[in-house]
Amino acid sequence: MFVGDIPKTRNAKVMRRIVRAAYLGENLGDTSGLENPASLDEIKLAMERRQLPGMLADYWPRSCQSN
Repeated sequence: MFVGDIPKTRNAKVMRRIVRAAYLGENLGDTSGLENPASLDEIKLAMERRQLPGMLADYWPRSCQSN
């Protein structure tokens, strides 16, 4: 799974606990110290897309798909 940004504190430390919770769909806890709270939405969206059947067909050109 790829996302453009991951949650970090104002001191640029990666919030691993929050990344793990977002990935697992658990309660995120206190997110008030995040520099970039929008990154959580991106993780949640990526997880939702991961669940969809045929997802790769939307991202890969037809020339890369097997017949």
